[in-house]
Amino acid sequence: MTGPVDASVPIGGMAVFSVVVDFDVDGTITYEWLFSNIPLIATPSKYSGIDQASLLVLGVEASDVGQYTVRVTSNVMDTVMASAGLSICELRLLHM
Repeated sequence: MTGPVDASVPIGGMAVFSVVVDFDVDGTITYEWLFSNIPLIATPSKYSGIDQASLLVLGVEASDVGQYTVRVTSNVMDTVMASAGLSICELRLLHM
């Protein structure tokens, strides 16, 4: 499995975490995303894809900073987990 990778976005931005299962799996794959080891709850205005290979964190704010972990399971493989961090970056505007 590859990913997810760390993300740094400005306040109000959108973070994207993705994984690719790169091993042969004959069966159903399930994904579960966690924040600080707590399963995320479907909140359309905040999270999209909590049970998919890609997670979107919308309207990022300081309370969203931390570790996001995906738990990947299948009926034919052991559970695999991987994490990535979210941080806030400063948005700099160029003046002309």
